[in-house]
This record gives sequence, C-alpha cells and structure tokens, in this order.
Amino acid sequence: MPAPLSQARLIQLTAAAVAVLGTLVSCTGRDYQPTAIVKDGVVVSVRDQKMAVMRGGKVVKTYPVSTSKFGLGDSKGSCRTPLGAHRIAAKIGTNQPKGMVFKSRKPTGECVAPNSPGRDPIVTRIMWLKGVESRNRNAYSRLIYIHGTAEERTIGTPASYGCIRMKSDDVYEAFNLVNTGDPVVIERCSISASLKALEEAERMQNTPLLVMAPAPAAAEPHNTASLVSYRHRSSRPPAVALTHKQTTAKKKAVSRTHTVQSRKAKSGKSASRSFKTSRSRRG
Repeated sequence: MPAPLSQARLIQLTAAAVAVLGTLVSCTGRDYQPTAIVKDGVVVSVRDQKMAVMRGGKVVKTYPVSTSKFGLGDSKGSCRTPLGAHRIAAKIGTNQPKGMVFKSRKPTGECVAPNSPGRDPIVTRIMWLKGVESRNRNAYSRLIYIHGTAEERTIGTPASYGCIRMKSDDVYEAFNLVNTGDPVVIERCSISASLKALEEAERMQNTPLLVMAPAPAAAEPHNTASLVSYRHRSSRPPAVALTHKQTTAKKKAVSRTHTVQSRKAKSGKSASRSFKTSRSRRG
C-alpha cells in the first residue's frame, strides 16, 4: 500500500490541478480580446496552444506549443507563463544539432530523441524572452524561453514550467524565421482573434491596442582592419623598386639639395657676421 501523501504535497497537487483546469477552461471557453498588435514577430495563443510567426502582417508558419501547467502569471517562483509583450533578448543554439541538450544555456554535448523516457531537458534551440510591460517585467530573470522539449507528447496542452515549449523540428525551423529583438506577444486569445484585430487596425489606421514595432535592422559592423589598412596605405604610399639609373639620379638630386642648403647656411652666417661687425664699428 502506498504511503499517504503529506498535507503540503496535497496542497501543491490541488493548486496545480486548479491551474490546469483554469487554463483548459480558457482554452475551450469564450475567446478573449487581444492586447497587442504584431505585424512582424511572434504571437503565442494560450487558448489555442499555438504560436504564429508573422511577417508583413501575414502568418508565415503556425506551430503547436505548450504553455505552463501552473497557469498564467509573472511572480518569481510561480512557474507560470507571463502574458503580454516581450522581445527576443537572445537566440541560443545556432549550428547545434536537433536534440542537443542545454544546461544553463550551454550545450552539453548530449543529444536526446523525442519522448525519451524519464527525460525532460531543454533541447535544440533557445529564444530567451524579455518582458517590456510591468506585468511581465520578471520574464527575463525567471528564464522564460521559447525552447525545444524532449517531451513532445505533451505539446498542444499546458505542460511546461513557465516557458513556451516546442517540438525539436519546429523550434529548429522557427529559430531561423525570427530575429533577435523581434516582438513576442503571449495572449489569452486565439490566433484568429489577433489576426482580426490586426486587420481592423490596418483598416481604421488606428487602434487602442499596444502596437509592437519590428526589431530594428542590425547595422553592419565596421571592418576596422580594412579601415586601418586603408589609412595606413594612404599616409604611406607603397615602396617601388628603382632601377640603377633611377637610384643614381636620386642620390645626385639629394646631394645637390644638400649642397644648396649648405651654401645658403654659410651665406647666412657670413651676412650675420658682417652685420655684427658694422654695428660694432658704428657703436
């Protein structure tokens, strides 16, 4: 006979069950109103348990995801998914193979297959979110990511510990469709409600909702080495090999220059002495 559960454990399980029930009700009940407009970026729907990548106001791709099994919120230690507008603060995992396990955002060298028994690591790719509203200001410090999971069988239902989980193949693809700085809006409402609000805002040329601008275009870094080398070449022209005749002519020209300068110097000294002598005679 199994040992009875402690009171603390019962309270914890009850709270988790209530949170899951509340999330499921929000997924199946009436739709909500969106809170932000995204033309270029990502929209995550808690109701649909889906994520849409947007470009130019059009859906490029939609993926099934998994939000928190503990519900919605941003309190530290809550393990809940924060709502509202975020931006992708960092993209981690470029060039790593699918299934690569990450620990503290660093690849461990181990790759796991989807639905590996007893394993629930972060895998494949990470997109680290930073909240831009007061209601999600803790998202970055709480390590809220969009990331791959080995537990792909739970995708499509609330099952995470606060992050947005995706299948390895899906997060691998989505990683290449978004940029650092892109907006990510996590909404209670459906994807269709967000698209409808976007269409209405474009038609009316006005909206009371928060409008998320796309990520600024990354400026190309200056090639410092080429600039330095260019300046070096412009201030010091390249050496040119001279023939024997050119070398002799150059030496003669330098010699004549020195001779003229020497004569001028001697002439100047003689004039100075003559001037001093004449002054002493007059004085």
